[in-house]
Amino acid sequence: MKYYYISRNHMIDSNTIVVYDAFDVEVNLIAYRTGQGKEDAIQYIGDFIPNDLIYDEENDVVFSEGDRPSPFHVFIKGTWIIKDKEKYKEYCNEEVNRIKAEILEYGFDYLVDDVPHRQRCRDKDIAYMVATVTGLQLAKQIFNKDVVKKWYFEDDFGADMNLTGIGTLMLYGMNFIQSVFDTESFFKNLEEPRIITKFEFENKRKEIHRQLVGA
Repeated sequence: MKYYYISRNHMIDSNTIVVYDAFDVEVNLIAYRTGQGKEDAIQYIGDFIPNDLIYDEENDVVFSEGDRPSPFHVFIKGTWIIKDKEKYKEYCNEEVNRIKAEILEYGFDYLVDDVPHRQRCRDKDIAYMVATVTGLQLAKQIFNKDVVKKWYFEDDFGADMNLTGIGTLMLYGMNFIQSVFDTESFFKNLEEPRIITKFEFENKRKEIHRQLVGA
């Protein structure tokens, strides 16, 4: 860890980084600025000078854009502070929306003989599933037959399913979709909004899914 003392004026005028000094121990910035030609010095603390260094004129600090949690954070006295809470909440919700859309686009993995197979949840997938269940129900009601149909997953694996089998798959998918939207609601209604990862979203979704199916 080093303490870099950088020219503020060069960053403002030409967006270039001019390092006056780098020390292993911190030097008081006010005292450092009393040195000749160092009046515009600003401090950056890190192992090296990153190439995405940004100068925040309002708060007179520099920071790495890669370290910034969101566009609505400012770096003040060594701490990231949320400057606009409403905009930050919108930003967090947009990230939740992105993750939700990605998970719904993939669908879910359904176990057949302990082997996972991908089932998608597009409108046409749901419509075909409903039509299949309806057809099997009619066969049962009209002809008293427990008809078996081949159901194909996204990986082209075909599983023989009767009304109970396809119905179980359909209920699993219903709970999957419900768990996605319940998870979205959970993160969007946090008392303190925060940026989440897909890993966090999925962990919470699986927890909710287990609750929905009573597992």
